Amino acid sequence: MTEVEDWYTPDTMAGFPLEEVQPYLGSCPLGRVHTGWVLAIHRHEPAWIAGHLDLPEPLAEVLVAAAERRV
Repeated sequence: MTEVEDWYTPDTMAGFPLEEVQPYLGSCPLGRVHTGWVLAIHRHEPAWIAGHLDLPEPLAEVLVAAAERRV
């Protein structure tokens, strides 16, 4: 397993809000959304995630809100 693959374990992806992010998947690569999820569970802010991954801020807000529910 590569270092990046280590980010996407079943434990890490637990709670990923697939239904909530579905509307964004037509314009955002799933891999980038998954990376945003990992950053969200590590408590990065939506604006930071959106800016660093070139994701829409509303999508980053969904990821952060779901990550907060996960705890």
